[in-house]
Amino acid sequence: MRRNNFDISTIIAVASVLGLGAGFFGVYYYFQHAAGAELVAEANELKREAVKVPIFSPTTTAPTKDVVVTTTQMVAKNSAFNLAVPFFPQAPKKLWDKDHEDYCEEAVLLGIDAFLKHKTYSLDEMEAELKKMRDFEIETFGYFESTSVELTARVAREYLGYKKVRIIDNPTIEMIRAEVSAGRPVAVPANGKELKNPYFKNGGPMFHMYVVRGFTESGDVIVNDPGTQHGENFVYKKEVVLSSMHDWNHAQDITKEASGIPRVLVLE
Repeated sequence: MRRNNFDISTIIAVASVLGLGAGFFGVYYYFQHAAGAELVAEANELKREAVKVPIFSPTTTAPTKDVVVTTTQMVAKNSAFNLAVPFFPQAPKKLWDKDHEDYCEEAVLLGIDAFLKHKTYSLDEMEAELKKMRDFEIETFGYFESTSVELTARVAREYLGYKKVRIIDNPTIEMIRAEVSAGRPVAVPANGKELKNPYFKNGGPMFHMYVVRGFTESGDVIVNDPGTQHGENFVYKKEVVLSSMHDWNHAQDITKEASGIPRVLVLE
């Protein structure tokens, strides 16, 4: 009889502990979910403000196509503006396999190229272009995953045919604004974890790249982030852009977050 009492007491004690544990984790996940929902709501509010910003795109000023200027050259120094950079997601058909998880640099280059050369793509064409660029990188570098800014610049030169490709080390927000306001979208490498994008899975990638396309009235940065289907006209705070900006060193441990020097890429 005493043995039965001991067994029942033990069961009750264990059940109580498990109940407390379940309650703790239930509360923890509740607050985690609530915090995530709050971040999503904040991101969506910022995006709603971004889509109100005036859109600028290259325009032809002569009957022929010989003379092309960018209307963004007339953007006032502190005004809000947004380049009409096509959104080129790294998983156009939402197929997040191993290759698509590493297509951010390719998607950024192709989106910028589409803007500068007035191209449009269907989802099938996006998929095809990403694979073509991947194949070029594998043939040229031996891999395509997590290409540094320098290697991404080589792709712009050798694959897309750009003669003028610039890398700017340690850029300020003012320097980035100057490039974008002149009609040149800016490719930004980043530690994906530090971006704190609420739509990223597992906290974000070790290395990531996105394109800056404009600025809001408050100075927030309007981007196309190819790492999420919600990435068109996404908004990052300028402090986040600067603090998360890191190049990738392919020689580093791939399980470590990007920690290279801050730099950006500009095509002309």
